Amino acid sequence: MINSYAQAVLAEFRSKYLLLDSNLLVLLLLGSFDIRMIASFKRLSDFSRSDFQLVRDLSLSFKIATSAHVLTEVSNLAKDLPQYQRQNAFSYIASRIVYLKENVVSAIEVAPDTEFSSFGITDAVLANLCSSHLLMTNDRRLAAHLRVKRQSVLTLDDLRPKKSGRLH
Repeated sequence: MINSYAQAVLAEFRSKYLLLDSNLLVLLLLGSFDIRMIASFKRLSDFSRSDFQLVRDLSLSFKIATSAHVLTEVSNLAKDLPQYQRQNAFSYIASRIVYLKENVVSAIEVAPDTEFSSFGITDAVLANLCSSHLLMTNDRRLAAHLRVKRQSVLTLDDLRPKKSGRLH
C-alpha cells in the first residue's frame, strides 16, 4: 500500500502530466525495451524490476511530460549501453519520444532560480515544470527541497510497499 501523501498527490494530479526525472525515464524506456537491462545495465543498477513495474504502472495512468534537458540526459545515460544494444535501444527510445509532451524551458528562464545553482540545469527545469506537472524523481534531496516549496513530488520510496515492522 502506498503512503497517504502519495495517494493524495496522485488523486490531485490524475488528469495532469507526469514528469519523470532522467534516471526514471531511462528506467521506463530501457526496461520497456528489454526488462533484462535492469539487472545488466550499470545505469539501472540502483533499480529493481519492482521499481520498473511501479514506474511503468504509474506511467499508464498519466500522460508523460519531459523537456529537452531531460531527454539529453536520457541520451547521455543510454550512450553507455554496450555497442551491440545501443542502436536498437536508441531506435526504441526514438519511437517512444513521439508519445511524450516536450515542454520548452530555456536555460535563461531557470538560471536565476536557486535550484540552478543547487541542483543544475535539468533539475532547475524540473522544478520549474513541477508547478503544473507531477514530478517523480529518485533524487531525495531535490524532492525534499521541492516539498518545502509546497510542490507535488513523488519518489519511488513513496510508492514502494512499506515493509512490515513486526518483531519476531
